[in-house]
Amino acid sequence: MAGPARPPAAASSIPSSSAIDLTEGTRETPRKRSRADDVETRVAKARSLCVSEVDARAHELMEEPFRDFLAKKIDGAEIERRREAAREQAAKEHPTLSALDKAFAAYTAAAAAEQAAAAKREAAEAKLEAALCALEIKGEAGSQA
Repeated sequence: MAGPARPPAAASSIPSSSAIDLTEGTRETPRKRSRADDVETRVAKARSLCVSEVDARAHELMEEPFRDFLAKKIDGAEIERRREAAREQAAKEHPTLSALDKAFAAYTAAAAAEQAAAAKREAAEAKLEAALCALEIKGEAGSQA
């Protein structure tokens, strides 16, 4: 029973954290990619467990703005802005979801740092290899003379 790695935006009313693409510009092994997919899938499933509670809290937060809208105190653009703010606030107020979002943000930051370090290591290795080759060629040429 495998589902998508991330729920479609329409299916999840919880705002997604600013996660990064863990595959962009990398040369990951299939095992590492599989592990990242597994983590993303688990996070998406865990987030989906909180949807009804977050929706209920967002609904509570929208009661007053909705009354203001019906009384024509605010317009459609403002009610939309408040709806988004209520959804974000409800997600932030949910302790389990907040902890998950913080942990996943830390995980994605660590994964990005690991990838950046690997890229730097590869660049340094290429420079080292070029320097070694130049000296080795010079050494071979000097020993033949």
